[in-house]
Amino acid sequence: MEYLKNGNLAFKSGNLKLALDFYLKAKEFQPELISVINQNINRTRNRLNTESHPIFFQDAKKNLKTRQIYEGRLEVKDQPLYRGWAVNRDEKQIIFPLDILIDDVFYKTLNNNDRRPDLLRAGKSDGFGGFNFSVPDEIISRNSFNLKIIFPSGEFLCNELVKKKNTRSLVQKSSLSKLNKVSVIIPIFNAIDDLRVCFDRLMKYTDRSVELIFINDASSDEQVAKFLESISKNENVTILNNEVNLGFTKTVNKGIAFSGKNDVVLLNSDARVVPRWLQGIQRAVATSDNIGTVTPMSDRAGAFSAPLIGNDNPLPIGVSEVDYAIAFRRNSIGYYPVVPTGNGFCMYIRRQCIDEIGLLDEVAFPRGYGEENDFCMRARLKGWINIIDDRTYVFHDRSKSFGFEKEGLIKSGRKMIDERYADYGKAIKIFSKSENIGAARFKGKIALKESKNGVIPRVLYVISTLTGGTPQTNRDLMYSLSDAIEPWLLRCDAKTVSLYKVNNESDELIYEHILREPVDPLTHVSSDYDAIVKEWIAIYDFDIVHIRHIAWHSINLPKIAKQSGCRVIKSFHDFYDVCPSVKLIDNDSRYCRGVCSNSSGDCVQPLWGADDFPKLKNGWVNRWRDIFSDSLNYCDAFVTTSVSARKTILNNLNLSKNIPFEVIPHGRDFLDLRIPDVHSMPKDVLKILVPGNIDSAKGLDVIKEILKSDTSHALEFHILGACEELFLDSRVVLHGAYKRDDFVNLVRSISPHLGVVFSIWDETWCHTLTEIWAAGLPAIVFNYPTISSRVEKGSAGWIFESNDVNGLKNLFNRILVDSREYQTKLKNVIDWQKYECIFQSKKFMAINYFNLYKDSNSRGDFIALLCPSDRSLISAPGSTHVRIWEKTKNSLNRSLTYIRLNEDQFLSGVSLGFVKKAIIQRNALSKNTWENITHAIINHQVEYVLDLDDDLLSVPKDKDPKGEYVRYSETLGLICSHAKVVTVSTDRLLSKYSLINDNTKLIENCLNVLTWPEPVFNKKDNSGFNLLYFGSASHTNDLEMIFPAIKMVKSKIPELKLFVVGVTSKNIPSDSWVEFVKVPDKCKNYINFVPFLRDLASNCHIGLAPLEESDFNSHKSCLKLMEYSGLGLRAVASNVEPYCGFYDEFNGGTLTFNTNEDWSSAILSEYKRIDGGVSLVDFSLIKSIWEKSIFQPNVFDEILLSIFSK
Repeated sequence: MEYLKNGNLAFKSGNLKLALDFYLKAKEFQPELISVINQNINRTRNRLNTESHPIFFQDAKKNLKTRQIYEGRLEVKDQPLYRGWAVNRDEKQIIFPLDILIDDVFYKTLNNNDRRPDLLRAGKSDGFGGFNFSVPDEIISRNSFNLKIIFPSGEFLCNELVKKKNTRSLVQKSSLSKLNKVSVIIPIFNAIDDLRVCFDRLMKYTDRSVELIFINDASSDEQVAKFLESISKNENVTILNNEVNLGFTKTVNKGIAFSGKNDVVLLNSDARVVPRWLQGIQRAVATSDNIGTVTPMSDRAGAFSAPLIGNDNPLPIGVSEVDYAIAFRRNSIGYYPVVPTGNGFCMYIRRQCIDEIGLLDEVAFPRGYGEENDFCMRARLKGWINIIDDRTYVFHDRSKSFGFEKEGLIKSGRKMIDERYADYGKAIKIFSKSENIGAARFKGKIALKESKNGVIPRVLYVISTLTGGTPQTNRDLMYSLSDAIEPWLLRCDAKTVSLYKVNNESDELIYEHILREPVDPLTHVSSDYDAIVKEWIAIYDFDIVHIRHIAWHSINLPKIAKQSGCRVIKSFHDFYDVCPSVKLIDNDSRYCRGVCSNSSGDCVQPLWGADDFPKLKNGWVNRWRDIFSDSLNYCDAFVTTSVSARKTILNNLNLSKNIPFEVIPHGRDFLDLRIPDVHSMPKDVLKILVPGNIDSAKGLDVIKEILKSDTSHALEFHILGACEELFLDSRVVLHGAYKRDDFVNLVRSISPHLGVVFSIWDETWCHTLTEIWAAGLPAIVFNYPTISSRVEKGSAGWIFESNDVNGLKNLFNRILVDSREYQTKLKNVIDWQKYECIFQSKKFMAINYFNLYKDSNSRGDFIALLCPSDRSLISAPGSTHVRIWEKTKNSLNRSLTYIRLNEDQFLSGVSLGFVKKAIIQRNALSKNTWENITHAIINHQVEYVLDLDDDLLSVPKDKDPKGEYVRYSETLGLICSHAKVVTVSTDRLLSKYSLINDNTKLIENCLNVLTWPEPVFNKKDNSGFNLLYFGSASHTNDLEMIFPAIKMVKSKIPELKLFVVGVTSKNIPSDSWVEFVKVPDKCKNYINFVPFLRDLASNCHIGLAPLEESDFNSHKSCLKLMEYSGLGLRAVASNVEPYCGFYDEFNGGTLTFNTNEDWSSAILSEYKRIDGGVSLVDFSLIKSIWEKSIFQPNVFDEILLSIFSK
């Protein structure tokens, strides 16, 4: 935020009123600096001589050590009302401002000017000193909250409070009245750059059913006409041209007339819409039939702006407009405040309102400015109401088209409005006085705070049951994507619908609704379900609705979600959408593939009542498919787990060919694999494992037939799972149900020889086959396409027809007599475990789904990341995080999708042909793995980027005592020479490695704003002088080099203390003034280490960045100095490459030569500089360095796209 900086500049230039305005805004945006800002406000007001009671400033930390100037108490905490008192001990008569913060977010400023006779009697004030305020329940989103009352000195009262009721005010439900179609009218006069952005945003975030009318009001810029011609081919775009310039109002009226009977949205060409903008506004319109206009909130729309009223609400670095708009809606209350007028930058108008009161007044307001106010006031007189949509946020650049005419137009327009409507001046005071609008702006501040931490998409997963294969796989998916999405669950059993927020430990039930009208099995609809789910989707603003199973849910769900602006994904985990029989097993126990036979009888459907349907077979099933086909065509993408399942679904449902239908196999992670012993063969009895819940569909009858034919009792079946029948045969052992994580160990205890899957239908995947192979067993399956193709692919088993009992018997006999065939299958199982099992993980499955969640323009091949890290891919060195992981956090808005792999997964992925593009960092690829994948690389089957941030071909002996880099140098040279591109962090590395690979590019080190958020100003007092050094063990020599200089400074500044992180040294004594800070285990990973370091740095005054002068070090980057800026610290650094010139642009530290005298002098100079505390000027310079160091994801993606597209 630049308010404080701009205020300082205005103060220095003598523009005190402007300075005061900036300081007041800064207080709202930067509550952590309130004590400093109040000092500046006091100083400015004293200069202006407008404040009769000056604010006395005293540093809050010093107040803790001396007598406090202010005292007070919060006496009444009866939410929403709060009351208390505050006085100045020294000047009891003064009235002063108090700043109220809720959870460290500025809420409001009030004065202590309530009469308090009791304070007069107690001698604390002259009869005033009281205050009161209210905090609406709806603005508190947590069950407990922190309420802070800050005095002008920075002292404060802090209260941890609990909400009275655990309630959240739901947004008003939409009325059932049907909305009209909508036309968006965009009048244009020049401003081509804004127009391009406006169009792109509209096309990206507006449904194609909405008409977009672009009207060129005789723009003088020829580029406008050319651009409009280029977009005219879009089916929902209409281009109108004015022969002469008609002015804004006539142009808009032309669009309104052209739009026929549609409702209209007036949208400035410098407005920028966001996801679900129009759905949000339409929802607001639908809350009442007498709403005439709706205006969303904005950054630059005057009275309609948030978080601050006015026209200046810049976003922090790293926060995108889309992210903020989403955070704004998620935090919004949905009061929909009634106001006297709307704002024409983006104003929805109901057609009935236009029909009643007419068009905009183009005679009185030909050029604009006042025309929308006049329209709204006319509507108001006729009983229509104008509201603010306080849930929707649209960005605006504000009236570039009118140039110097703007001020005059505003004045003349306002004069006309005041003449026509005597109450206008009074009516518009609601914009500054309304508690509801104020609450919306406060929520905007909360959204701003949250968006700094990153906004991730909300995905609503729809399931029918909480147990079974589909919910378990769904949970795998949710947990695997939990770093990139916020997962929620919607479940329905036809009678009760429940909404859950998914957490790692347990799911939080948000709402549960008993349906007054249960889902009807014939129509598959419940209007009650439709209404409540539509409401939930709007309230919680889901980006994606992923329907994993639609049984017992309303079939209208895809349409509801789509019309709410969600991306809709439909999974098929069985054939319920084709037929309620689910598995397509008919009354003759035959898998029908969806083609009904002519035999008599009817098929059984297991999920509804026995008498709920007319005859399915050759009858109602056709109506069922029509219902589902119509519903599913609202989806954006389909997905199933096998090619065969997709074929069956497409053969039976009439689905649009324009909707992509992907195949994504289920992924599994196994904590343990049972590696088969190829030399251990079955002897007298063949032990056969039958996993799963066994019934007729899972081969129960087949097992009975096999047992009948086993006259020699050479077979023993072990059923691991539930069984429909209780076997009395000693050859059948029932082990009962199992937890999937226990499966391999249970198989170890049983020691079977092979597993069987006797399903008599074409399962869409079959987890039990995966588990059998993970347990080290070859498998016998029946010849249904999905499962047989998996077995055929790796030859890790046998395939039989489901009625071939004799063939099975012969196989069992062969295995007992001759083990060679069996041994071959065991070896193939080992190959599966070595490659496919390792790579087809839950993470790989999840990345494919995440790619599907993107729109078609953002989807593409994933890029594998092989970096130094632990096997879990969670903990890694700082360079891994900084160079790769922080730059490759997946987002739906990014052009590329990334997946982290360990070395085994990388080798398996390359071997199986899944990995086509990769980034390999430093020495993450071992010599052995390199040799195994060389063939694929030489044949251009794999393209990769090698990333280096050190000169690893020339690591000195003191940095490589074990000679690891020396031994690796030959392999690294080969990896470097075969890379499609080598990326490096410095110019010196660029020069050197360009000699090895002429396609070497520079990607400088930078900071990620999520890991390194905006540094916080901490005005430290001068009671101590604390130095901070942090680094890895390899930099011990650097610290030892300057330690004598630090001792020299210590002799002159006794209060000096040195904090050392990450380095231990025998040459630096552990003294009372030297503290080697131990990093807790939970903070050793970089993303956890940074917050730990920031907390430590809050008590330090300067950072130290010594670096020995050497050729190896000269190839390093300035990352350390960037990190000190992220800690909010000035630094003293060695004046050697790579640091030379770093502080030339912003004086955020001192560079010094590597002598004891120079280092001690530089540290002493910094000590003098901060005498009395760190200055705000110095902090602004530090912050400027931090801003310059922040990473931009789109730049990194563009570089990679250019690399891999060649």
